[in-house]
Amino acid sequence: MLGGRPDIARTLLDELKRTEGVKALQVFRTDGTEAFTDLRTLEKVNEKQIPLDPRVGRNIRLQAARMQKMDSMGQDAHFKRALASGRETFWMENVREPGDKTVRLLTFLKPLENEERCQVCHETDSKVQGIVRVSTDVSDLIAKVATQRNRQIAIAAATLLAVALLLIFYLRRTVIQPIQNLAACAELLGQGMFVCEPYTGPDEIGRLGGSFRNMAQSLSRAYGDLQNKNTDLERTLGELQESRHKVELLEAVKSQLSKFVPASVKRLLEENPEADTLAQQDKDITIIFLDLEGYTRMSEMFPQQVVNQTLQKYFSAYLEIVGEYKGEINETAGDGLMLIFQDADPAAHALNSIEASIKIRAKTAEINAARPKGYPEVFANIGINSGVCSVGANKFEAPGGSARWTFTALGPVTNHSARIGKVATKGRIMIGPETARRVRDRYALVDMGRHNLKNVPEPMPIYQVIPTGVVYPVGSFDPIDAAEAAKAKEAAGA
Repeated sequence: MLGGRPDIARTLLDELKRTEGVKALQVFRTDGTEAFTDLRTLEKVNEKQIPLDPRVGRNIRLQAARMQKMDSMGQDAHFKRALASGRETFWMENVREPGDKTVRLLTFLKPLENEERCQVCHETDSKVQGIVRVSTDVSDLIAKVATQRNRQIAIAAATLLAVALLLIFYLRRTVIQPIQNLAACAELLGQGMFVCEPYTGPDEIGRLGGSFRNMAQSLSRAYGDLQNKNTDLERTLGELQESRHKVELLEAVKSQLSKFVPASVKRLLEENPEADTLAQQDKDITIIFLDLEGYTRMSEMFPQQVVNQTLQKYFSAYLEIVGEYKGEINETAGDGLMLIFQDADPAAHALNSIEASIKIRAKTAEINAARPKGYPEVFANIGINSGVCSVGANKFEAPGGSARWTFTALGPVTNHSARIGKVATKGRIMIGPETARRVRDRYALVDMGRHNLKNVPEPMPIYQVIPTGVVYPVGSFDPIDAAEAAKAKEAAGA
């Protein structure tokens, strides 16, 4: 400390302790004992052979005889925190002095870094060599601050009171009385009395009063006109009642027709019922062609009414799943469905179509498990393809004037999806190359090779989606044997 001269440091501390207002000025070691009050400092000085004033040495020996360890500092949370963090800390506390006088002390702890120059006397194994504690009496300062604060509060309160009184007087003359006059006028108007004389001075409230007077005159004229029109309204009321019955009849017809019209066409017609072509444009979509395998066999075994009820059971279960994944049933043909999936993100509608197909497959298995004894097992064979199609609603008019709306997707993508669906058997999910490209990072796919599809110039690669949880025989991802695969290709080519 101070260039390796503890005698100078000790003398400086003694002088600082006598400074006015300083209640305590101490240097503590890391173990909580006060430095320069025991023989450890003197032993370090002798060990390092540092020159020391003999009077300081005698003083250290004298104080060591009555040295007391600062237990309060050793247990003090502030001391431990400053020692552990190496950062300064301070706090304020009330201390009772002799004579029952209570003073307000500000205590400041300053960690002493163990710098290289300090290591003349101290070891090198610690970043902090000790803590300086300074306590000062701030009672007078706090009292002066409180006095000044109270004086300012009193002045501010008096000023605010004076301003408030002046403001109340001014507002009563210029605002409150004119507004009360306007309120009385408004009350008369509310009672149907359209004659009043509000305040009409040159200020804003006066201009408002003039507007009130003009409004009263206008209301008086309007009231007369209203009386004349009441007769007309009563006459037309009967006509409206008759029209309402007609509208209710038309709404009932509309609600029944909406069951047979795709939701997309319904929305477009509501926006523009007079258009011949609505929203026809190229869009990137995913199309599913779903075919129920086993339906033909069921038709041969059971009455048509039973077959239709069974078909409705499967298709009704699929409807909720399709809606959940933003799909739409576009067409139905016997035991087949055409589904369209749209989304601003091309990958999203491809993923939605796969998720919907997996759930449709699971729902089909669930219905199969609960089917009556003797009913054949049904499989939902699914073909999926993605790409750009011409999507929209078209209006077809017959020569006699009758018209029919349809909503569909036209283009090679639709045709390819239908052909891919022919390849699927036993409830498998088959997808085209573009859909596979978009979903290959999310699903396990089996390359089924290239297939010659009807009206498709080049053989098309087809992939099978492997749903999560499906277990196949060892050495094969797909249980289709060679005969079934050849039969599926032949059916697709036909």
